[in-house]
Amino acid sequence: MKIKFLHIYILFLLYFIGINTVQAQCPNGEAPRQMVTGNAHYGGTYISNASGGISYDQFDPSLGTLTGVDINVEVSGYLVVNTTNTSTSPEDFPVEFERRDRFGFPGIGYVQSTATFDYNTGPLDPGATHAEHIFAPMSQTASATITNPAELAGYQGTSTNNVTYQLATGVSIFGASHYTNNITLQFTHITFSVVYTYCPHAILPNGKLDFSASKGDGNNVLLTWTKENETDGVQYTPEISKNGRDFIGISTIQSELAGTENSAAKYEYHYRVPVIEANTKLYFRLRQAQPDGKISYSEVATLSYQGAADRFTVFPNPADNHVTLSFEAPQKDNQHLSLINSMGQVVESENFHPAGSTTHQYRFKRKHPPGVYFLRVVNAANRQQQVVRLMVR
Repeated sequence: MKIKFLHIYILFLLYFIGINTVQAQCPNGEAPRQMVTGNAHYGGTYISNASGGISYDQFDPSLGTLTGVDINVEVSGYLVVNTTNTSTSPEDFPVEFERRDRFGFPGIGYVQSTATFDYNTGPLDPGATHAEHIFAPMSQTASATITNPAELAGYQGTSTNNVTYQLATGVSIFGASHYTNNITLQFTHITFSVVYTYCPHAILPNGKLDFSASKGDGNNVLLTWTKENETDGVQYTPEISKNGRDFIGISTIQSELAGTENSAAKYEYHYRVPVIEANTKLYFRLRQAQPDGKISYSEVATLSYQGAADRFTVFPNPADNHVTLSFEAPQKDNQHLSLINSMGQVVESENFHPAGSTTHQYRFKRKHPPGVYFLRVVNAANRQQQVVRLMVR
């Protein structure tokens, strides 16, 4: 058995949009961060136009602003080229073999590796077959860098991207006509990595800020934030996004100085989402405008919606010693219920199994001081939660 090595020529079929350099500094002066995904190895007898099984995670926009993507691909393979003499006399066959591996990524088209090798079968008797074993070590790495925001969009989300892989092989034999040939692909080994460079969302300055979003009944969302060392003249703008990239403001709130020195200012804003589609995620952040014009943003809070099945209302409200939860759809999963006071403390809780029912009666375990409370229900199966405001008399 003869082992041959291919002469490798790496051909980049890429178009680069923008400067081929990832941003060196974030707008807030911090150094950008990096994360690696798709750093995996795939081995098998892949065929042309295969796209399943080779994938990588998208960049979650809730982590920050994506500024660059670096792609590195390496491929190796082993195959056998069989040439059979179909003439009635011995012949010598000069063979030219070519292999092309193409990998498709959003925004850059294809990264292509092209390998060629010339060899001679030597004299073949009539009916004899020559098997050429070719090992293709694509030791050089094909790479690309993307920095244009329009092209970066294809890498962002909370799902995965498939790599479109295409393999093409060809054999040319010169000066002969009586032959047949076939190629047996024994193995292909693929290694690739996708490196995301991003700027994390700026932490609001001048004191610690905690920002959160929670579901209310129906389409209601409760946005809350607490700001230490609050100052006068600050303008807060809660923002919403459906994709984690494009945010729009939904209101404007002026800062309020805390009642006592060194205490934190607390804010809450109730927002009703006009339409919530099933199996979607909503992104919320807080924009802060300082009196001197400086703009900064909070971390992004996300809410996932699996449809209307987990939504509920509660009655009576106000309540004395018990409430009834009414769900919009039959509940089959185990649920965890918590009663939370206005300080954010869980004052009592229970686990319950609806068994396909749309209602659940909950009786308080003890008498609670009158005031504002919240009922939080967490689905034990999908970890989705709903929060409903409750008045206790």
